[in-house]
Amino acid sequence: MWPSDRGFLHVIPGFVHSRVTVILLAFGHRQNKRKNMMNNTILRAVQSGRVLVSDGAWGTFFQKKGLKPGECPELWCIDRRAEVLDVARSYVDAGADMIESNSFGGTRFKLEHYGLADRVKEINEAAAKISCQAAGTTHWVIASIGPTGKMLITGEVTEEELYAAFKEQAMALAKGGARALCIETMSAADEAALAIRAARENTDCEVICTFTFQRGAKGLFRTMMGLAPAKAAEDAIKAGAHRSEERRVGKECRSRWSPYH
Repeated sequence: MWPSDRGFLHVIPGFVHSRVTVILLAFGHRQNKRKNMMNNTILRAVQSGRVLVSDGAWGTFFQKKGLKPGECPELWCIDRRAEVLDVARSYVDAGADMIESNSFGGTRFKLEHYGLADRVKEINEAAAKISCQAAGTTHWVIASIGPTGKMLITGEVTEEELYAAFKEQAMALAKGGARALCIETMSAADEAALAIRAARENTDCEVICTFTFQRGAKGLFRTMMGLAPAKAAEDAIKAGAHRSEERRVGKECRSRWSPYH
């Protein structure tokens, strides 16, 4: 997304301190007349024509801080809170208007790999609180909800189980203070729809949904499950993702497409 467009930008963390990104962030701030965001919404800001800058990935920073292979990043919200807060603050200091939370793998399906399925609420609530502390009253928190790693098409999980998992995570993030949720890096329309529904039906949060695409042999972009960008947007809207009057498309990390509806 170019700076003249409405919407939001998701920056790549490895370049967050580069000259190009600093210029981009400075441009965004010149466009923005900051208000107290507790009295404003992301949707309203986008509709008004503001350029909003988001953060990037968090895992790369955790790796630099000592995250070991096989270690649960989300558990750092409990065991290494200061390190997580430092990452969140680094994005705020770099100029991001919106920051995510350390909760990408925060559903019980992901946490059960580490024996942490019974700590979903604790971990997600802590993740949101940390980002809210970094964000203060002048930045938005778009708490992260990632894929579960389960596929309905294989029969390994039911719709009811997926919905329950997303509901549990979304409610914990909202309890921790998040006012918006970013359902991200999705590949399957059915899983994304269930996550959106769970968030909309059980919280008052704004909902953003992003999908990951790869260019195929014919030059067309599709998700791993064969979903086209237009169909992804259609399904996200149908499921209840918040939408603005003008739809804008941005990309992050070269292959992720981020519609904000």
